[in-house]
Amino acid sequence: ATHQLRTPLAGIRWSLDMLIKKNFGEMNPEQVSVLEKGLVNTERMIRIVNDILNLDKIDNDQLKMAITPGDLNVVIEGAVTDLTQQAAIKEVRIEYRKSDATLPSLPMDADKIRMVMDNLIDNAVKYSKDGGVVHISVDASKATSSSNPVVTVSVSDDGIGIPESDKEEMFTKFYRAPNARRQDPNGNGIGLFVVKSIIEGHHGNIWYESKEGKGTSFHFSLPLR
Repeated sequence: ATHQLRTPLAGIRWSLDMLIKKNFGEMNPEQVSVLEKGLVNTERMIRIVNDILNLDKIDNDQLKMAITPGDLNVVIEGAVTDLTQQAAIKEVRIEYRKSDATLPSLPMDADKIRMVMDNLIDNAVKYSKDGGVVHISVDASKATSSSNPVVTVSVSDDGIGIPESDKEEMFTKFYRAPNARRQDPNGNGIGLFVVKSIIEGHHGNIWYESKEGKGTSFHFSLPLR
């Protein structure tokens, strides 16, 4: 059933996107605003469907990684582009600061790392204060390490933060912190569990820093070998 949901959702997303881009004629700002909200919710539904599919694979030990050399910048920029509209509705800015160093080609499953970025940016926007800023950065300072070359990605917000008492549970399946449930009652608690599974499937690491009421920074590192 979940597989069958993806095709019509993709069709709805395409239709809304074409209308918003005025490919079929001009619209007034109010009409565009309504369509943009519909597109944002459709894209969120697609991410939920993908999370459920990946959760099923994880539960059945079938989450496979198609690792090939790829460009991490392209993956991140794609996620930023797709989520900018959603952020704009909350008047949240997404700022992506590329690494000063030239990023090496990274062995990764680009589609799954894109899911990681979609989830982390979506959460950062969702739990940001209206008018906030989501910062994304890439640190390649350890890419030339002789023992453990890695590239680290960070997604930071200035939102509600994570209570210290919930720290041990954050990557647990279906778990959501109480303040997150208050902010967004419709979440499912799947995203971070899937994100952690994908990063560990790349032999990488994921962690976060947070202060309740001040914001959260999620970091993950991916090995170059």
